[in-house]
Amino acid sequence: MKQKDEPSYNDYWFYLSFENSLCKDYITEKFWKIIASDSLMIPVVIGGSSMRDYEAIAPPNSYIDVRNFMSPQHLAQHLKHVTESEDAFNYYHRWRNRYQLASYGRSS
Repeated sequence: MKQKDEPSYNDYWFYLSFENSLCKDYITEKFWKIIASDSLMIPVVIGGSSMRDYEAIAPPNSYIDVRNFMSPQHLAQHLKHVTESEDAFNYYHRWRNRYQLASYGRSS
């Protein structure tokens, strides 16, 4: 349940979904929670043992992988561009028109 002073996901552009260790074939549940929600936040990720782990299972262009950038400065420039360009922002949401996420596990 959301606390009254907790900000809405819709207050933010990005969600940092970073792992504290990089394991083959592992993508954090935090990533799935964000893209399965109604939020328009774009996950910024680092996880798995390589970018291929995300490429193999996540919808294309549904996230920004920090390993695609030469430095934190280049990543920051890209994030700034996404916030200033409607086309750039929408690029990361086009997958929603082509893919539907399946839900597994316990239901509420």
